[in-house]
Amino acid sequence: MTSVQSSPQIPSSASPIWIGASMTPPKEPFDGEAENPSGAPEVAKRPLRAVIAEDDEADVELISYVLEKAGLHVELHRVDTEAAFLTALEPAPDLILADYVVPKLGAARALTLVQERALDVPFIVISGLASADEAVSMLKAGASDFLNKYDLSRLPHAVERELREAQVRAAKRRAEAALKRAHEALSLAQRASGSVICDWDLVTGDVYVSPEYRKLFGHRPEEPIGHKDWLKRVHPDDRERMAAAARELLAHGADWNVEFRFMHPDRGMLWLAGLGRLSRDAQGRPLRFTGINLDITGRKAAEARIEHLASFNYDTLTGLPNRALLMDLIERSVAQSARNQQRLALLYIDFDNLKAVNDSLGHTVGDELLKEVAARLRGCVRESDFLGRLGGDEFVMLLTGLKGSADAARVAEKIIAAVGREFQLTGHVLHTSCSIGISTYPGDAGNVDALIQHGDAAMYKAKALGGGRYHFYVPERESN
Repeated sequence: MTSVQSSPQIPSSASPIWIGASMTPPKEPFDGEAENPSGAPEVAKRPLRAVIAEDDEADVELISYVLEKAGLHVELHRVDTEAAFLTALEPAPDLILADYVVPKLGAARALTLVQERALDVPFIVISGLASADEAVSMLKAGASDFLNKYDLSRLPHAVERELREAQVRAAKRRAEAALKRAHEALSLAQRASGSVICDWDLVTGDVYVSPEYRKLFGHRPEEPIGHKDWLKRVHPDDRERMAAAARELLAHGADWNVEFRFMHPDRGMLWLAGLGRLSRDAQGRPLRFTGINLDITGRKAAEARIEHLASFNYDTLTGLPNRALLMDLIERSVAQSARNQQRLALLYIDFDNLKAVNDSLGHTVGDELLKEVAARLRGCVRESDFLGRLGGDEFVMLLTGLKGSADAARVAEKIIAAVGREFQLTGHVLHTSCSIGISTYPGDAGNVDALIQHGDAAMYKAKALGGGRYHFYVPERESN
């Protein structure tokens, strides 16, 4: 192991190292309820509890110094055996750092122990001895990041990023748990509740409701209850849909199962679920409708919360990584390629005639085409590559571990062929093509922004040459 020269002794594995904080352990949980106005969870300001698998105390001190210099407050526990590591996992820490090679533990074994216990904790490997293949293997196994211990400049950024992402995942799990509880409550109410019941005699027009019915819908004691008065309180955007569903039920149906918004005079807008059954006489004429209505506002709020969290990272139309997540993936890949002295290529993909499809057939057909295009693009990537949607009809594919430019050209040809096959959409058979600009790292660009800009420039050159082709970035040509 490489040690840091002239480093003072640090405490043993049983003693914590605190960075920029007092020795009083924090009481509040790291992934607390506080959130910023945008809805994205913030990294908490209290000291973080971190475990580091490392047998060299000097290396631990160096890592501590880097984190302290960046203003991160960390309680760092060093372990160098499997038994000590398992003890340190209870309770689960906020962060795990691991040297790739520790004689009695090692990063690979530590990661396995974490995964066996189903702990969702950021796991960052720090090593100066691992090969590029070993680094890729750890990332594929589930490590959050892999850093060179001789260049720790990215460590604070990597720690902050992984902690933020862990908070988003924790918030999503809480929202999913709330949604599950809401579904269970709804199921129980459907089976056992008789409190919010409506029984409507369609022959006489008489309506019976249970005592809690007026409370749910906000009817005053003196107010009559009839379907016309009830429909007036349905949200205007849902009113016609509800009226059409009622007409269909009376004409042909038997079961009533709808969700709608209802304007309560005191509580504002509620989401309600209506469930019921229509009975008919021997001639098929409607006799009686009996149903229940349930307040599902909480369930709808949980569903909206999950959608909100998912929108941080994924494009809602195609399911691909969105611009924010894609930029982060590219940044990580470029940094890893720089460390491992590997080449990568960025393919900037733009479709040649989507605007014509939208103008002639409408955006619904255009969106359907984009979803089919995304599915075909997925079939062109390897497990180690990345694909995302920048927006509109622009996609980016990042190819890692390339041996030469010919590898990128082969993938581009595969994409052009896949996209060139006809698309059979609802009522339409469409043909399209794409233009692809290719830029490479480190050959064409030294950073993420330049890599994307050069790919964009090469894509426009491909369009200028007639489209349906790929073009490598060439500085002299693109500048002209």
